[in-house]
Amino acid sequence: MNVYIFDERTEGAIVDICTANRVTVLTHHDAMKRRKHPSLGLSFLDQVDALILDITRPSQDVQFILAHALLLQKPTLCVYAKNYPPRDVIAYIKKQPAPRSIKTFSYSSQSLAEGIRRFVSQHHVDPEERDVVPSIKYTLRMTPQTDRYIQWLSEKQHKTKAIVLRELFATMALTDADYQAEQRARENEV
Repeated sequence: MNVYIFDERTEGAIVDICTANRVTVLTHHDAMKRRKHPSLGLSFLDQVDALILDITRPSQDVQFILAHALLLQKPTLCVYAKNYPPRDVIAYIKKQPAPRSIKTFSYSSQSLAEGIRRFVSQHHVDPEERDVVPSIKYTLRMTPQTDRYIQWLSEKQHKTKAIVLRELFATMALTDADYQAEQRARENEV
């Protein structure tokens, strides 16, 4: 998991906690270096799975990054020191309709590690598991006859129609000899 961290308050505690949770970290300093070298890519947010922003003293940079996280719907944890809530930023985040991708967390030195660990565990997907987690949405047009069959199969197996279809396609992929041969050839190329 790759996480962008903006932290000007905890003296590296957030980076240390993420590293201890096997998270690859991109800091604000790293991102600024990349901006100076366009060949490294301008959109560093496209290279991360989630963000952790300390908003205790929100600068223009953190507000800009938060706005982009909202637009990209990146999972984002906004942390702030207990008893120092940045009221304007929190009001903006919690404004209805509140995006589900942005969470806030008031921390003390004792609770910071647990709050970050929970956030990371909710959003961390092992690279080996990434291909088996449903993440691509399709819109299919089916005949009424096909829909009746999928509905019947869904009820019989006590599963949703989406799960029934995913399992059917997964079984087809595993039993298709040509497809499996092509996949092995691709793996050997790497």
